[in-house]
Amino acid sequence: MPNEVAPTAVPAVVAAEPIRPGFGRSLATDASGRLFDPNFRQMLSRRGKLDAEAMSNIECVAAMGTAARAMQQFFEEELSDLGISHPQYKVLVWVRECGREGTQLHAIADSLRVTPRNITGLVDSLEAQGLVERVPDPRDRRAVIARLTPEGEAKASTAWRTHQRNLRELLAHLDEEEKQVLRHAALKLIRALEGGGVGRSKSNG
Repeated sequence: MPNEVAPTAVPAVVAAEPIRPGFGRSLATDASGRLFDPNFRQMLSRRGKLDAEAMSNIECVAAMGTAARAMQQFFEEELSDLGISHPQYKVLVWVRECGREGTQLHAIADSLRVTPRNITGLVDSLEAQGLVERVPDPRDRRAVIARLTPEGEAKASTAWRTHQRNLRELLAHLDEEEKQVLRHAALKLIRALEGGGVGRSKSNG
């Protein structure tokens, strides 16, 4: 349960690059029954010097990136009727989970794995809509707490139901085994990236 800079400098939400209409219908199935993008594969083939491993690596990363953008686009569109973005939704729901006393902004950033600066911009935008309020932290005079207003509570509840419905509809296209494999593969890559298994950390070790 709860996966953007200075509030006056950069918008709190950067829209995902749109996926071209009909992209999913242009996919094909290989001999193993797995989907691939024939147009992208043809483009890679024209580069000439890519071996099978390089082709597979590039296709894998491209597919993950395209899926991430498509999902972000989908979530943004489905929440737009509520007047909030997907990042704003995540902040709203997290603050709601912290209870009526709310939580400090750095705790939101840690939990959502983004920078405190990003959270400041998102909380500013939610506060401007009357969904979140800042109050002094009674346990730390130097800090403030973000907590939901009654309007924020109602919006968070509605958005939660909307998002869960969207997740069910989207992930109904995967069986349980596929979901487990997808989760495992994504987290395995994150662990490799953070654990020095790839890149400069490994080569300098």
